[in-house]
Amino acid sequence: AGMYIADPMARTVAFDPPVNSAGAKLVGLSFADRQYYHDLMTTKARVFRDVYQARGGMSVPAVAIGVPVLDRAAAVKGFVLGWFDVNRLNTIFSRYNQSGCEMVIVDREGRLICSSAYAAGTYEEIVTLANSREFQLAQADRQGRGYFVGSQFSAAPPADVFLREGEYLAFETVPGANWKIWNRQSLVPLKQ
Repeated sequence: AGMYIADPMARTVAFDPPVNSAGAKLVGLSFADRQYYHDLMTTKARVFRDVYQARGGMSVPAVAIGVPVLDRAAAVKGFVLGWFDVNRLNTIFSRYNQSGCEMVIVDREGRLICSSAYAAGTYEEIVTLANSREFQLAQADRQGRGYFVGSQFSAAPPADVFLREGEYLAFETVPGANWKIWNRQSLVPLKQ
């Protein structure tokens, strides 16, 4: 986790941690190529950064929240950005890695933020779930619940749902960030 303050051109003026893992100073770096910088400058409002491969203070998948610093005339004088390594979330989510159950958070583009399928500290390169059936369903609606039997999804369980190989899926959208959270539970343990 870390935080920095940047000027209006996205050049860092303060950074915590002050050096990266190689010992290089982090003050003076430019982050003008980052989408969150452009979003901050355009909206002049808080932004949630989708998952990205960090550079600077760390080099793993990360998420960030940025807030512009405005003067009385609403001109951007700089911004503050805080981020954290998504493996911290995986530490929490991995506790729920049970037989047939998976909890997932993805960003608005379907890139994995965290999943109970990953052991703590093992998520090192960004993975996309944009083509997954779960993400496709979550993109179509802000929230939902239902059952998969084979490739068919239904809000109501089929009459024989407990006799078949199926899964229960529930998903929600995080307000402001438009990230998707879902929980998928196999129905197989219920047959046993």
